[in-house]
Amino acid sequence: MRTPTGLEDVSRYPMLLAELARDRLWSSSDIKKLAGGNLVRVFTEVEKVRDDWSAVGPTEDWISLEDLDGKTYCRYPGT
Repeated sequence: MRTPTGLEDVSRYPMLLAELARDRLWSSSDIKKLAGGNLVRVFTEVEKVRDDWSAVGPTEDWISLEDLDGKTYCRYPGT
């Protein structure tokens, strides 16, 4: 997979945000979301689910071969 020219790694992320700040189509709220607001929101929800499920232990139930529908490989196909 190729990255856009000038965005070869995360060290270039501040330049992307600065460029978007100059674009009228991007509000500061949009840029904040892109810069991590969505990540914070998602992790807040993840922590809520963690807390809700903290009293529930792991299941040791076996999945029947019938339920696996012949899909018994441990990796994505083609890897």
